[in-house]
Amino acid sequence: MNKVLVTAPARLEMCAQPDPSLGPRDVRISVRLSGLSSRSEIERYQRNPAGRPEEIGYNVVGVIEEAGPEVTRVKVGDRVYAPVGHADRPVVDGGKVIPLPDAVDDESACFAYLPTLGTHALRLAGYQPGQYVAIVGQGIIGQTATLMALHSGARTIAIDVSDTRLDLARRHGVHYTINPRREDAAEAVARICGPVGLDIVIDTASSWRSLGQSLDLVGPHGRVVMLGIIRDAPTADDAAGFFEAYRRNLHGKEAAIIGASNDPNDPDGVTGLRFTRERNIEEVLDHVASGTLNLGQLITHRYPISELESIYRLLLNGGGEDHLGVVFTWPHASASA
Repeated sequence: MNKVLVTAPARLEMCAQPDPSLGPRDVRISVRLSGLSSRSEIERYQRNPAGRPEEIGYNVVGVIEEAGPEVTRVKVGDRVYAPVGHADRPVVDGGKVIPLPDAVDDESACFAYLPTLGTHALRLAGYQPGQYVAIVGQGIIGQTATLMALHSGARTIAIDVSDTRLDLARRHGVHYTINPRREDAAEAVARICGPVGLDIVIDTASSWRSLGQSLDLVGPHGRVVMLGIIRDAPTADDAAGFFEAYRRNLHGKEAAIIGASNDPNDPDGVTGLRFTRERNIEEVLDHVASGTLNLGQLITHRYPISELESIYRLLLNGGGEDHLGVVFTWPHASASA
């Protein structure tokens, strides 16, 4: 098996390893495509937080080439999505792979997990149809959250400092866009939302500055959902700016800041929970298959897997503003369904 590993900060290697053994509940996947979740992958590539060789990535699509005797959900020959790192023949718990409808192409399926993050954020915020929802940050997570807000009937505002990414959001049907470098965001939100104010902000920008801005933008009793993860301690300027935003907004508006991850894994369906990661992904795939959700429009670039580190370096150095949905093809991959 060939597996991509981060072996040191900003160092990537394609490592040949013995094929993992197959347990009774496992499947072996011949991977066709790997999808890039840029922010989390660049973070891991840059820092190598484990301090030892570690897997990277978590979105692949391939075909089951071997299945253990206790696997019942899928069979050999099935196309599946799997939440596993970049590798060509990984072994995965059979309960964690999601079979793909025939009407869903491989590229769209690569990103079937990401929209579930936006859906989860909307649920945490208590979204009700027709409310105003702003998504701060229009990378791949923000773009998928924007699509899900639109899909849920929200009057949706995309906020980003990149005109390129705002243009893409407009092509996808977002109602309003705001570039804080070109206009005062609070004034723009007031003009759009009127006296009812902005109900929900989903913040994917992952910075202290964006969190402070989100508090300024949300209306009375509004909710700010932190879907992005702030990974650095605030600088003195960050801390001062956030404190002022806190003082202006939190208690006066009775606003809420909500941390967001995702619904729990429950591949066997034994918890009785209504919403799980597996069920959420299946729902996304159903919408893609029926044509009510278009993830293919997010695919902007396609590369062979050998180019993975060059794209990491591009994004790490501040380039690739136009790179949103990026997929990597493995050498043995056959044509997509």
